[in-house]
Amino acid sequence: MAGNWQAVKYCKSMREFLTIWMDFPSSTVVENETASMSNSFNDISELFFKQTLCDVAFHFSNGKTIGAHVLILSAGSPVFASMFQSKSGRESQARKVTIEDIGRKVFRQFLIYLYTGKAPKLERESMTQSLYEAAEKYKVLSLQRECVQALLQRRLKIENAIDLLIWSHSKAIDKLLEIVMKFVTDNFRELCYKSEWLEVIKNHPELCLLVNQRVAGPAPITIE
Repeated sequence: MAGNWQAVKYCKSMREFLTIWMDFPSSTVVENETASMSNSFNDISELFFKQTLCDVAFHFSNGKTIGAHVLILSAGSPVFASMFQSKSGRESQARKVTIEDIGRKVFRQFLIYLYTGKAPKLERESMTQSLYEAAEKYKVLSLQRECVQALLQRRLKIENAIDLLIWSHSKAIDKLLEIVMKFVTDNFRELCYKSEWLEVIKNHPELCLLVNQRVAGPAPITIE
């Protein structure tokens, strides 16, 4: 420890002399603390992966379950916190929650994110939008941002453009919508002949109008 101390001398006169020893933490101490925290997170995530000491069970339509820990879920999601703190809530009493609107594979990735801060399959094309919707439902904003970022980095194609256009508009994800909108308008001649575009016309008239206006360009200036 001696190498972590520094002497500072202060002298007002020849008769007054004071030595102050100050401790400056070394980089080794900081690195050790970081490693210790990392190990703690790994230990916590292992409880989930090994399904150890779980105090809540999520039930799915296929009859399978996933166990988890109320404390971790409550810390990661205000929706879970409210759910399990409610003394009169059915989920709080039984510690059994039925999930009907999210698939088991997606929900497992969502739980992994709450334990580790990462969802290994987040960038898979079949996973990202569903994970966003799970994060939206349980108000996990950091996961929502990561899903949007993954979608922004994904290569837009003719095959997925209309689906992403409808989805980003319905979720009001402006940044993603703007990028998809540009792609759609740039490729409108090809896209407007696809059967999927008929869905936009029939079921999303407001969105269809936005695209048409973007294709047409700025409104003409009328001089009265």
